[in-house]
Amino acid sequence: MKVFLQGLFIIVFFFSSVGWFWQASAARKNKEGTKLYNEQRIDEALSKWRDAQIDSPDKKELHYNIGNALHEQEKYEEAFKEYEKSLDTKDAELQAKTYYNIGNTHYRMGKLPEAIEDYEKTLEIDPDDEDAKYNIEFIKKKLQEK
Repeated sequence: MKVFLQGLFIIVFFFSSVGWFWQASAARKNKEGTKLYNEQRIDEALSKWRDAQIDSPDKKELHYNIGNALHEQEKYEEAFKEYEKSLDTKDAELQAKTYYNIGNTHYRMGKLPEAIEDYEKTLEIDPDDEDAKYNIEFIKKKLQEK
């Protein structure tokens, strides 16, 4: 029985360590991707974040980051899909940032009413977001000019 418990402990320890290693690897790649993105090395950042997704496919921040890179590359449909995947989170800050960026994406796609809705969703989560308030007014004026 003692040998069995020792073996069980080793197995549990091994699998918990492997899980921790994969999470640490994804976090490291995410950080490296962010650094590359901030240096305007968008293709390399995107590659890092996609590698991180292999290690941590459920990490919503990675979808958000990938969406940002795709938006920079003007791949708005793909960016939108990644942003949608990042919304399924309890992290209110990430949700607000995601809705804001979906608004930017809709704006770039010429979907102005949808962009307003997205900025309004941002404000539901973060009522103090001045950029979202500005963008709503900007788009409303643009729509009135048509």
